[in-house]
Amino acid sequence: MILDRVPRYFRPLIGLAAILIVIWEFKIEFYYYNYIMYFLPILIAIPLIIRFNKIKNIKKVRGSYDAIELEINGSKEEKEETGKVISSIIKDRSKSNAVKYGSISISSGGYTRTFVAIGSKNKNDVEIEREVFKTLISTSFKNVRIKEIKDEEKGGLIKAIDNISPIGKGEILIAPTDKGISLSEGIYIGKTFDNAYNKDVYLNENDIESHIAIFGSTGTGKSTTAATLAYRASSIFDVLIMDWTGEFSDMMESANIIYPMEFNIDPFKIDEFNERRDILIDSLSSGLGLTEPQQYLLMKVIQDENPLSIGDLIEKIERYSEEARWDRDVKRGLLRKIEILKNVVRKSNIKQNLSLNKGINILKLDEIDSLNARKSYALLFLAMIYLKRKRNDKKLLIIIDEAQNYFDSEGGSLIEQMMAQSRKYGLSIVISTQSPSLIPNSVLLNANTKIIHALRSAKDKEVIYMTMSLNHELNSQLDKFEIGEALLQSSSIPNPIIIKVDPINERRNKINKTFINKPINFDSKIERSNFIKDNA
Repeated sequence: MILDRVPRYFRPLIGLAAILIVIWEFKIEFYYYNYIMYFLPILIAIPLIIRFNKIKNIKKVRGSYDAIELEINGSKEEKEETGKVISSIIKDRSKSNAVKYGSISISSGGYTRTFVAIGSKNKNDVEIEREVFKTLISTSFKNVRIKEIKDEEKGGLIKAIDNISPIGKGEILIAPTDKGISLSEGIYIGKTFDNAYNKDVYLNENDIESHIAIFGSTGTGKSTTAATLAYRASSIFDVLIMDWTGEFSDMMESANIIYPMEFNIDPFKIDEFNERRDILIDSLSSGLGLTEPQQYLLMKVIQDENPLSIGDLIEKIERYSEEARWDRDVKRGLLRKIEILKNVVRKSNIKQNLSLNKGINILKLDEIDSLNARKSYALLFLAMIYLKRKRNDKKLLIIIDEAQNYFDSEGGSLIEQMMAQSRKYGLSIVISTQSPSLIPNSVLLNANTKIIHALRSAKDKEVIYMTMSLNHELNSQLDKFEIGEALLQSSSIPNPIIIKVDPINERRNKINKTFINKPINFDSKIERSNFIKDNA
């Protein structure tokens, strides 16, 4: 019974040693006794050396191998069905060819990765079979992505598979890809529910740098989510909130408030605008809602007359020659709109240079009554931030509340440009709106992280359905979320999940603003809505 626990290749040696011990103990003597005792060490050493060499050689891969990773997406049912079919393909291919297949699925912390290795004594056979297998998978499944893997990962997989002989009758199992919903580090955002358990959800730095869109009808928790994100991200980023309605100024007492009437944003007195007249003209045209003739006249005056201030621009427009009667109407319309902006920058004893504080800064735009002037000021402010950025500046997170007000029928070229060149200048954009259907499609596609609170409008739901590639079941539930509940999708969480945002309470959290990993949990219980309970 004791020998059963000993590896088979050591059992004869142990048996021989046991016999000799018995002979020694009972003084049993025979003719060859001395010879046996003399050669015993040699008899034991030779099998041990042979076995050691075998173990050493096992570590070397016998033949040629290659490996790939399979990422299986879609609903739970689609993943399971796809995994079964891929298993069948692997089994059929291994039967009909002189190749060896191996599949390994590794799970940890809510993540699952699945690898397939292909091996043979002939390197050419491996290369051919690899391409055949990849072609079969890519042409048979739209929800499977084939990924190359790192050499160090590939080496470990190949050694593991090479040293195992498939002598059993087990079935091949392909575990569906699961990228997890609980990151070990990042910005804590809230909780999601996995069966009966709630899991913490985080956005990593790449999720934020890839731009964020927060959507939700009035009263669904959209602004609270934006404020929570700003507060918790402020340890990594400087934060600027474009506060259209004044809501954030009331919500975040410790933030640095910027009042438009105390900051001179006359673009003609800022060097960067003189170097980029195209951005200046686009910002004024979009903000003031200029017609094409008015925009053309503005461009001509700026290029030909080189005004030194908003007031100087108005004077030069008034003096600009009229070539036809319609020019007079265009000029008058343009002057009326620019006069509105002049009232915002009319003071002379105001700040000329912008210096954002560390942490959270809020531009209190509701101080400007005229919506056109508010939009113009906001766009000029954003343009100034964009033009003044340097490559080595600290990362800046800009939250644009009520973002639909920044775009017109022709789109939002400034914000689109900022999002497109964000990596270069360390800019990350968060757009927050109750009407995703009013946001240009290019902006929606550039926001790789989406947080969707309840939406009532069928048109808005259709936009989300298309941009996030939702299944019909999730799309039908978008108007059923309770306050604070949302659908989350990001680069690190490609399959949408339902979360409950854990909002900040600034008064209780003043001591701990870091929120890297999980914050101190003062309210351990978060009530689950009926919708989440039913779908857990």
